[in-house]
Amino acid sequence: METVVNRTKRRRIREELDSVLYEVLYESDNVDENCTKNNTDFINIQNENTPVQLPNTSEICPAKNKNISIQLDNIPETSILDSTDNYSHCDSLLIPTRVPTADLCSEVKCRLAEWAVNFNVPQNTINGLLPIFKSIPGLSEMPIDSRTILKTETTLERTQDLKIIEPGFYYHFGLGSAIEQHFHHTDIGDTDVIKVVIGIDGLPLSKSSCSQFWPILGYIRPLQNLVFPIGIYWGHEKPKDSNEFLRDFVNEVNTLMRFGININGTNKQVEIDGFSLDAPAKSFGTPDLILVPDVLTHNDYISRKHEEHHVGSEISILSELPIDVTCLFGLDYMHLTCLGIMRKLIHLWIDKGPLNVRLPSLTTKKLSSSLLSLRCFIPCEFSRKPRGLCDLNRYKATEFRQILIYTGPIIFKNILNNDCYKHFMALNIAMTILLSNNMDNYLEYAQNLLNYFIQNFEPLYGRHLMSFNVHGLSHITDDYKKFGLLDNIAAFPFENYLKQLKKMIRKHDKPLQQIIKRLNEKNSIGN
Repeated sequence: METVVNRTKRRRIREELDSVLYEVLYESDNVDENCTKNNTDFINIQNENTPVQLPNTSEICPAKNKNISIQLDNIPETSILDSTDNYSHCDSLLIPTRVPTADLCSEVKCRLAEWAVNFNVPQNTINGLLPIFKSIPGLSEMPIDSRTILKTETTLERTQDLKIIEPGFYYHFGLGSAIEQHFHHTDIGDTDVIKVVIGIDGLPLSKSSCSQFWPILGYIRPLQNLVFPIGIYWGHEKPKDSNEFLRDFVNEVNTLMRFGININGTNKQVEIDGFSLDAPAKSFGTPDLILVPDVLTHNDYISRKHEEHHVGSEISILSELPIDVTCLFGLDYMHLTCLGIMRKLIHLWIDKGPLNVRLPSLTTKKLSSSLLSLRCFIPCEFSRKPRGLCDLNRYKATEFRQILIYTGPIIFKNILNNDCYKHFMALNIAMTILLSNNMDNYLEYAQNLLNYFIQNFEPLYGRHLMSFNVHGLSHITDDYKKFGLLDNIAAFPFENYLKQLKKMIRKHDKPLQQIIKRLNEKNSIGN
């Protein structure tokens, strides 16, 4: 038994020595010959004229039957690099040899703060780590509270900036500061005009309460993935007065559009390039603007030319902006066609439609199986893989878009009757055109397909199932003419940011103050 134990120890020692020798040789082969040394105590193992004699691992190992005892406490905690207090500089390599305590603490604090912000780490987790860091030699000056590292502001510093908007509170982060921050940290390019897209939508915070956010979001074209908050309202109901909710935003945008913004000593012009809203948010932002038979102009809206089509006595404060309110509000296809029409069509086919279009249960199961069979063929560029129809009520907008544009023509073939399939394909082809670049020559064809879809919806499914979304298809090609492909004015970037916003909340109490703190921590780390 003792022989087996000794053999195991010898094998482990041999493996460790082989590993160390390999690392020494590997690192020495990769060090640049032009590497300059600030201290002569470094050992140069790259000199080709000086052979390096490496011991044979078998000679180092003790005799076969001798007991092996390794005293780790006797091993000095030094290395070759400890012989200098400076750095060894290479063109592509920077090797720190001994970092002063203050510099080491500062570096660790910065890295720890970046990690905490990037992964949304709770403060109590960081507080649990800090004593461990503080016990390490050289890190005794580390703070004991995460708020020091994250530069977290106290609640009192921000509470006074909260604005009461019945029946909740509003905080204005500012559009100008967001533009400056993105220009300093992102390569937007040399442009004299900064085009901003605005999105407004409601965000329920809990299923067990009515707590909700109504954020005003924005991004600078073409940076769709860099959404930032301009202002956020929190309450248990949406704001009673939409004009009061939008007042700070409108006042700042008026100033920016009139005087511009100074970026690195250069004055840049600011423009609002579009509003991406769903139907409830659109009606909330412009409560007296509803559907009329004829196309309205900006002056018609301001002068209330069609009085019978206005709701309420006030005109939206957005009309004070130097913009054409009838041109900059697009029909967001995420809500219109994905969450609206495509979801409705599937429900009509499987459980809610008239009997002449409703599918038998066995056919529905076959359709669901077809969806699942496509999972292995969906590439990583898609955010989600197909799910069965049993999860239909939990489908996200991206899943309906995937069916509408990509998988629908395959899975619905020989499942739907000919009229329904032809009707669906008209929508599929039209939307494919409108979601592609450089399709101006096909816009008339797309409009004809959409008109066909609208006209045949009532005969197939019934007049009582006609909705605002179906009618909205008749105007969606106009958005292509104004904004280009429909993704340029879609709400997908804003919807993704709402998820991030919700993850910043760590408890139910004072959610708006929590968001203010988290965003302030993020900005302080970025600066």
